[in-house]
Amino acid sequence: MKQINNQVRQFTVVGVLAMIFGYLFLIYQSYNLNNDITQKKNEIQQLESLRIEKVQELTEVENKLLEITLTSKDTNTVKEGEILAKKIGLLKTKSFKITSKQESNLIDAKKFESSGFESLLNKDINASIDFFIKSENSYNGFNTVYEIAKYLVKNKTTLSDKNSEFWPITYKTILAKYSWKMPKNYKIEFQNRIK
Repeated sequence: MKQINNQVRQFTVVGVLAMIFGYLFLIYQSYNLNNDITQKKNEIQQLESLRIEKVQELTEVENKLLEITLTSKDTNTVKEGEILAKKIGLLKTKSFKITSKQESNLIDAKKFESSGFESLLNKDINASIDFFIKSENSYNGFNTVYEIAKYLVKNKTTLSDKNSEFWPITYKTILAKYSWKMPKNYKIEFQNRIK
């Protein structure tokens, strides 16, 4: 009996020690996990800053291309510029602008983005392009409104018909490629339109 009591005590001590080591291991792992999360958040912020910078650079290049195309007296330059503008989905006027920090308005950007999604759901291609451009111009690099506007401009002719079979493809493409930080209610609506 004495031997059984000793074994029970030994198992109890081993169990308590194992539990303490287990808790210490979990604390260590959660500390590492918190460091990993912080590191990933910093990487995401850096990537977002880089994306915004690249969108601004692209906007400058597109505006220069448009200016050359619209003001050139050389017909070949104008034709090549128009072909390139159509290929990359540029509008005939300077639509995107670089907004300074003082001019940036996040509230307007959100409002215009929301109106852009509503217009898309109503299959109003012109209004949706206009709203997404206004959103981008209100706050450069806001979510993916720039990319959505470019995609819509590129496919404007196909989407001009509200009965076009390309609408579900558009919703699917926007969900797949441009839904980063897209409000959940619009994601659900777009998914319903694909079915």
